[in-house]
Amino acid sequence: MKVLERTTTEERTLLMLRALANPARLKIVQELCRKPKKGEPTLYILDEPTLGLHLEDVAQLVRVLQRLVEGENGVRNTVFVVEHHPHVLAACDWLVELGSVGGPEGGYVIAEGTPEHLAAGETPTARYVREVLEACSSLDR
Repeated sequence: MKVLERTTTEERTLLMLRALANPARLKIVQELCRKPKKGEPTLYILDEPTLGLHLEDVAQLVRVLQRLVEGENGVRNTVFVVEHHPHVLAACDWLVELGSVGGPEGGYVIAEGTPEHLAAGETPTARYVREVLEACSSLDR
């Protein structure tokens, strides 16, 4: 069963409409429609897939990315996302934060771990991930 077959018709329609506005997203949708090779995991690398998306669309993208990771027939995939959106960061299994400045002075690993681990720290990203995690935990109560 393909990933898109497990999404609702409404979710597929939203993905396709959003994809038409962005060539990079169209490639994602095409990849999601691709029939996976049996028993072979796939590595997906996405560069800022939330750029320009509404918050509801970001939530939809996170659900699709989680389904990609889950894979099918016991074969899990790897999804590597370069992203700044705190809602995506909070949904990740593992984060690697680079920084702490841009250009030749930056690009060093300043933190890594689960979203909860990073949120407990004092890095530039920690506060934003912490806010999303706290908001999600208050909804669970």
